[in-house]
Amino acid sequence: TELQAEPWTNIDARLITPESPSPNLSPEKVRTVIEYGRKSGATRVYLWGSEWWLLQYQFYGDERWFEVAREALEPEAAP
Repeated sequence: TELQAEPWTNIDARLITPESPSPNLSPEKVRTVIEYGRKSGATRVYLWGSEWWLLQYQFYGDERWFEVAREALEPEAAP
């Protein structure tokens, strides 16, 4: 299954910056989306938007999106 991890917008997504963020998506919301995917029972979840994360990093130095992805890929702590 695929989950949204990039802002949904009717303007050029390149205009969404750390100083002018999307009203419908933030790194915190992506964390929530990832948690939803984990709880859904899906065996594989794709995150739509990684190329947008790269644009945010390369143009604005905003690493928050990659940080969310890194957290999601870390193995869960053993009980």
